[in-house]
Amino acid sequence: MGNRPASAVSLFTAVGAAICLIVGLVALIRHWSPGYLAIWCVALAAAVGFNLWAAKGRG
Repeated sequence: MGNRPASAVSLFTAVGAAICLIVGLVALIRHWSPGYLAIWCVALAAAVGFNLWAAKGRG
């Protein structure tokens, strides 16, 4: 998949997921939410990483 075009949608998705991840981490740190929210934060971190990779395009 080295010859794929860059994706602006993936970049916007990565930014949106990163914002949700930050809110989730703040909630975990402040103990505003149950501990199993950490699983959701891990999933969001994976989504951010994948979408940043997809947004990179060729190279």
